[in-house]
Amino acid sequence: MKMAGVRGDFTKLVSFLAKVLYASLSMVALLYTVWIWPVI
Repeated sequence: MKMAGVRGDFTKLVSFLAKVLYASLSMVALLYTVWIWPVI
Protein backbone atom coordinates (compact mmCIF):
# COMPACT_ATOMS: atom_id res chain seq x y z
CA MET A 1 0.00 0.00 0.00
CA LYS A 2 2.85 2.36 0.82
CA MET A 3 4.38 2.00 -2.62
CA ALA A 4 1.05 2.82 -4.25
CA GLY A 5 0.83 6.00 -2.18
CA VAL A 6 4.38 6.97 -3.14
CA ARG A 7 3.59 6.33 -6.78
CA GLY A 8 0.47 8.52 -6.53
CA ASP A 9 2.51 11.33 -4.99
CA PHE A 10 5.13 10.93 -7.71
CA THR A 11 2.44 11.21 -10.40
CA LYS A 12 1.08 14.36 -8.75
CA LEU A 13 4.59 15.80 -8.56
CA VAL A 14 5.25 15.08 -12.22
CA SER A 15 1.97 16.66 -13.33
CA PHE A 16 2.69 19.68 -11.11
CA LEU A 17 6.17 20.09 -12.61
CA ALA A 18 4.71 19.74 -16.09
CA LYS A 19 2.22 22.53 -15.34
CA VAL A 20 4.97 24.75 -13.92
CA LEU A 21 7.20 24.11 -16.94
CA TYR A 22 4.31 24.83 -19.32
CA ALA A 23 3.50 28.07 -17.47
CA SER A 24 7.16 29.13 -17.60
CA LEU A 25 7.38 28.45 -21.33
CA SER A 26 4.14 30.36 -21.89
CA MET A 27 5.48 33.35 -19.94
CA VAL A 28 8.78 33.26 -21.86
CA ALA A 29 6.92 33.10 -25.17
CA LEU A 30 4.67 35.97 -24.09
CA LEU A 31 7.61 38.14 -22.99
CA TYR A 32 9.48 37.27 -26.19
CA THR A 33 6.46 38.29 -28.26
CA VAL A 34 5.92 41.52 -26.30
CA TRP A 35 9.56 42.66 -26.12
CA ILE A 36 11.33 41.22 -29.14
CA TRP A 37 8.61 41.25 -31.79
CA PRO A 38 8.18 45.09 -31.91
CA VAL A 39 11.96 45.47 -32.34
CA ILE A 40 11.91 43.19 -35.36
